[in-house]
Amino acid sequence: QEAARQRGASLDTEIAAAQQEQETIRAELAGLRRQEEELRQRLPELEASWQSRRDDLNRSASRLHSLKELEAQFAGYGQGVKNLMQANGLKASFSGLLADVIDTPPELEAAVEAALAERLQCVLCGDVTDAVAALEFLKSTNGGRAGLALPLAYEAPTASGVAGAVPLAGQVGVSGPHGGLIRRILADVLLVEALDEALRLAQQHPHLAFVTREGDMVALGGVLSGGSGDQVQAGIIGKKREIKELAARVATLEQEVATLGAERDEVRRMSLAVAEGVKQAGSRQHQAELRLAGLAKDRQQVADEVGRIDERLGLHALEQGTLVEEQEALDAELKLSQAQLDETASASQELEQEVGRLKADLDSRREHLARAREQATAIRVQAATLREQHEGHLRALVDLERQERELAERMTTGRDELEQGDAERARLQGTLGTGTGRLEELMAGQAAAEGRLTEVRTGYEAAGGVLAAAEGRAKQLREESDAVRQSQADLNLRFSTMSMQAEHLERGLQEKSRITMADALERLGQTEFDEAAGQGRRVELQRLLDEMGEVNLMAIEECAGMEERFTFLSSQKDDLEESLRGLQQAIQRINRTTRQRFLETYNLVNAKFQEVFPRLFCGGQAELRLTNEEDLLETGIDIIVQPPGKKLQNVTLLSGGEKALTAVALIFSIFLIKPTPFCLLDEVDAPLDDANIGRFNDMVREMSAISQFIIITHNKATMQVADTLYGITMEEPGASKVVSVRLH
Repeated sequence: QEAARQRGASLDTEIAAAQQEQETIRAELAGLRRQEEELRQRLPELEASWQSRRDDLNRSASRLHSLKELEAQFAGYGQGVKNLMQANGLKASFSGLLADVIDTPPELEAAVEAALAERLQCVLCGDVTDAVAALEFLKSTNGGRAGLALPLAYEAPTASGVAGAVPLAGQVGVSGPHGGLIRRILADVLLVEALDEALRLAQQHPHLAFVTREGDMVALGGVLSGGSGDQVQAGIIGKKREIKELAARVATLEQEVATLGAERDEVRRMSLAVAEGVKQAGSRQHQAELRLAGLAKDRQQVADEVGRIDERLGLHALEQGTLVEEQEALDAELKLSQAQLDETASASQELEQEVGRLKADLDSRREHLARAREQATAIRVQAATLREQHEGHLRALVDLERQERELAERMTTGRDELEQGDAERARLQGTLGTGTGRLEELMAGQAAAEGRLTEVRTGYEAAGGVLAAAEGRAKQLREESDAVRQSQADLNLRFSTMSMQAEHLERGLQEKSRITMADALERLGQTEFDEAAGQGRRVELQRLLDEMGEVNLMAIEECAGMEERFTFLSSQKDDLEESLRGLQQAIQRINRTTRQRFLETYNLVNAKFQEVFPRLFCGGQAELRLTNEEDLLETGIDIIVQPPGKKLQNVTLLSGGEKALTAVALIFSIFLIKPTPFCLLDEVDAPLDDANIGRFNDMVREMSAISQFIIITHNKATMQVADTLYGITMEEPGASKVVSVRLH
């Protein structure tokens, strides 16, 4: 008991500690959930900011990339400038274009574009030698025309001497050795505010040129140039300024995107960490609750165990007292019995044999009596109730106690028992006969009870059928009653609804028309009403209400959101249209360049093909023809050949060997125009005869001086002209082996 009480005290301490731990975990979990909610609210804002900056970065980077590609391809520049800037041997001697060294304010870009015009494309040369070499290159390659700019030391005057005009050279920043040349070009160009003022001043000073901020220019006293400002904004200076601005904006946006991305990732990491902490805290709280519940259960078990120990101690004390009393009584009886035994010791010796015989007879009769009682008990168990069984057992217990008392009396009074033995035997025989009769009566009663049970079961089944029918009728009546009750409830509900509608209608009439229901009914009775027209009007009004839909309480917020989205999409649409216009212009320039390069390449290949074909065929002629000369981008090419001794025809009408040799001639023609370090030919000599193979090998040998040829062939003649042979052999089935032979 003391150990149980100590265990209970220990469990109380653990329960208090567990409760304190649970409160701590709850506070920690509440803090983590608040932090998680703050991070969850902050993450969409960071995500939106990061997405917005990234979209701006993508748009700016895409625009910058497009402009840089166009600038790298010298889109919009003259053909001569493009050829010079792309020439491998000359571009190292150039320091860029004239537009690269001009720093113009955005508001004066149109004026500078108009003043310099085509001179913005002038190539910056270091000295006269480079400039002359560039001109010679353009002349020798028929590469077009270009302007070349040389360094010049020149200082522009500080004042114009013309009222209302300022020198444009003083408004433009220049750098490098070509700054003097730019100042000299702009020395005679003055900046004015309006076109009419430029016209007036040009007539007074015909040796000067006057330009407005919009790009309208008057020169030589009466030569006007100008027009739309879009073309000026898309000029060289504007594009270079836009490239610089976009580069700076892209760098800034990249930094902002990186910062926002890192912050977003950090918030996500913190959110995941907090979520994990919430999960762990929840798990710890659950474990603490389980532990607290387990401790409470253990505490209850200890308390129950203490109670049971107390009860057992009480019972033990009572039992100990009872045992002490019984021991005292037994001691007294033992003393009495010892005295009686001393008195009857002599008599008991004489009666021992008779007692043994009587005991054997008594045991035999007890066995018969036990079997009879067992049979009677079994019959009573089958026929009687539990109460009767209990009473039977009680009666049997009373008989046994009585018999025990009788035997004790007979043992103490052995002589009296021996004298009454015969009488007892007779009595027992009578009792046995009585028990046998009683048994027969019980069996007859059981049979009668079974018959009555059958009759009762039959009546019960009949009554059950009647009861089922009655229940069916009762169920039907209940369903009818429920239907009537439901109908009554529907009518009551309809009555209540109609009453509420009438009250609502009466209040509406009072509020809107200031009349009562009686007045309205009186006026309605005096008014002629067309039910069909009214029904049609009601349907029309209902349709209008359905089309209007429910009242949207969030319409203002949704309208603001849609306006913001419309503004955003409109700006994107404008950007896309601007990009589309730029792409269309680029496509036009690409198509123009492609047509020119295709036509040049076609003419070169056609001329070379006309030279190579007679060499491979030992005569004849061949040419390439365009299928659609009007559209060089969609045209096809026909190969028209005339081998020696045959008429002029299309290549599709030739034999296999002639087709192969014609294809080889075309390939070699293209290869001779623009050779490559390697040329791989796979079984091209298979359809050729020995004579054609010889000419083919001669051509390959001649061209091997500028390129390395790798030929896959099975022809011995072709193998003989090779420098190195690589053969594939299979000495063992399934195992290939490479064999190389170098021929010198």
